[in-house]
Amino acid sequence: MAARPCAVIFGAGDEGSAGAAIARRLSAEGLPLHLAGSNAAGLKAAASALRPSGQAVTIATLDPADATQVSGLFQRIADAGQQPLLVVHAPGAASTSTPAMKTPLAEAEAAWRRICFAGALIGQSALPRMLEAGQGTLLLLAPAASGASIAAASAGLRALSQSMAREFGPQGIHVAQLMLAEGVRPEAVAESGWWLHRQHKTTWTQELDLQA
Repeated sequence: MAARPCAVIFGAGDEGSAGAAIARRLSAEGLPLHLAGSNAAGLKAAASALRPSGQAVTIATLDPADATQVSGLFQRIADAGQQPLLVVHAPGAASTSTPAMKTPLAEAEAAWRRICFAGALIGQSALPRMLEAGQGTLLLLAPAASGASIAAASAGLRALSQSMAREFGPQGIHVAQLMLAEGVRPEAVAESGWWLHRQHKTTWTQELDLQA
């Protein structure tokens, strides 16, 4: 039996976030959803809001910057007979505006792990499974840069996205980054993400800069 397509969204547990909006948008398409992230209460609330419509939703409370936890999630999805068709990394914004020369090293490292390193781990787990199916979309969201640490981490995510796109695009996998400015509506981000996923492979967009 062929594996059933599904969507995996990291960062869907924060109310009002782009990740939560993407989960709502994808629920309208009937894809089974796997919501993952560190906000257990938020994930439960997001899943509860989607299930009354008959949407199949599972949640996984994990650290997206933990390789074992991320790979374990994708293995459980495979064991359930599902195949990731669309995977989203939506780390969300953080309330910090520390200038570059005053940024604590711990803050810079935390931002890098949450945004860039987690994106690498998610890609390493998702892309091989997409290759098995010969199709798939990986969307990496760079949050609005409100400080030096987030700006640097988002720049790393951008380079990672470009590298993945060059490597996996010719193999039929669409890797794209959405760069989010402050004030962009989450629902608009969700529509843009679905538009990217639905693009024909001859006109794939690799980078989308969303301005309010």
